[in-house]
Amino acid sequence: MVSSADEQVVQQYAPLIKRAESSPVKFGNYNHNSPVVVFTHGAGAPSTSDWMIRWRNLLTNALNPMEVVAFDYPYISGKRIAAPDPEKLVGFHLDFVRKVASKYPRHPLILIGKSLGSRVSCMVAAEKDNKVFVVVCLDIH
Repeated sequence: MVSSADEQVVQQYAPLIKRAESSPVKFGNYNHNSPVVVFTHGAGAPSTSDWMIRWRNLLTNALNPMEVVAFDYPYISGKRIAAPDPEKLVGFHLDFVRKVASKYPRHPLILIGKSLGSRVSCMVAAEKDNKVFVVVCLDIH
């Protein structure tokens, strides 16, 4: 269910997203290739939540990427009530990012996460030998 607070945040940032849609985004040596986005959920809701789907659509419209890939951390589908420490999710996240990067080797890789997903995305970007071009952290309440 979409909360009115989530809807207000989306509406608040909609003008910025619209401006991003109309301005050419440059990606260094990748100027002619669309980015690939790995979009990661927060601690409490899966990648199929209304909020994630709405933002995934906004990102698709704003960035015109090759693909926006979302995934769920393993704990989200289990019986675990609380998310584990972010450090315990880095390996899983990093493996996923490396698979996406190998699928699109000539495209800039953007990691975008919500709350917990943003913290883990930052840790993944700091790992050696990754191909991460940009990290975007969303921490919306």
